[in-house]
Order: sequence, then structure tokens, then C-alpha cells
Amino acid sequence: ESNVQELPELAGNAAFAFAYWGGDFYIFHAIPPANTTVYRLHEGALETWVTPDQTGFQVVGAGVSTCAPTVVE
Repeated sequence: ESNVQELPELAGNAAFAFAYWGGDFYIFHAIPPANTTVYRLHEGALETWVTPDQTGFQVVGAGVSTCAPTVVE
């Protein structure tokens, strides 16, 4: 079993960000002028969480408040 997960290529002019919340890791990625795709790493599997059509813009930074709940209710 490997702990290595292949990620989309981050080109030199790509917009990208990372966030960790609720036990999952999120990767925001876009190659301009495209909108951002959001990937979620959940229980060892990388999945497309939000498509570019759903975001409608480019994400260039991400973060999570230390006051945010750690569980989705």
C-alpha cells in the first residue's frame, strides 16, 4: 500500500491553493483563463469535489478559521 497520491500538474502560471478541514484535504487548481476545479482527498482517494462550471471563478488562496467546526453536521 502506498501513501503517494498523484495530483494534477501545477503549471507555472496556475492558480492554486490548499486547505484542510473536517479531516479532508482540499486542492484548488486552475490554469488561466479556466475556472477553478476543487479536488478533495478523502480517506486516501482523490476526487473532483467542485467542477469549473460550479465555481465560476479562479480561487487563488484558501484557508480555514481555527474557530471552524471540525465535523460537518
